[in-house]
Amino acid sequence: MKKFFNYAFIASLAVLILASCTKRDYYDNDIVNEAGIVDFVPSYYSPYFIVYLQSDATYAIVKSMDGPKFWPVRNERLYGNFNYTGKVTLRNTNAGFDMYVSIIAFRNNFEIAKEDMYAFEDEDGFGPSASNKNNQLSIGKERIRIK
Repeated sequence: MKKFFNYAFIASLAVLILASCTKRDYYDNDIVNEAGIVDFVPSYYSPYFIVYLQSDATYAIVKSMDGPKFWPVRNERLYGNFNYTGKVTLRNTNAGFDMYVSIIAFRNNFEIAKEDMYAFEDEDGFGPSASNKNNQLSIGKERIRIK
């Protein structure tokens, strides 16, 4: 009888251990990576740019959180999660590096996206309209008075 309890205990322990093993998928299936093409980059010093999303024909206003070394140029392909606004990592497949960016907003029209990008630049102290207010020259966030 003692042997029976020993074998029953070992068998139930083996069933418990084997039943707790599951195949777990560590890839988040909710993240849908899609491709976007950089459609507009300002000609002045600015971390903002506009990405054309091919999947739904919309435009994303994006701000690079990295330095100028990692800012994209026009027509480069970016690959990543464009499903929501916020901070994400995108892969620049043309240049071969990852960029940490903040997706600010989505627009259906390029001209509206460009106007809104200029407004976001003005709030941060970048952009052409922020650089010449009240005879001041703006480089980044520093202002120089022009007489």
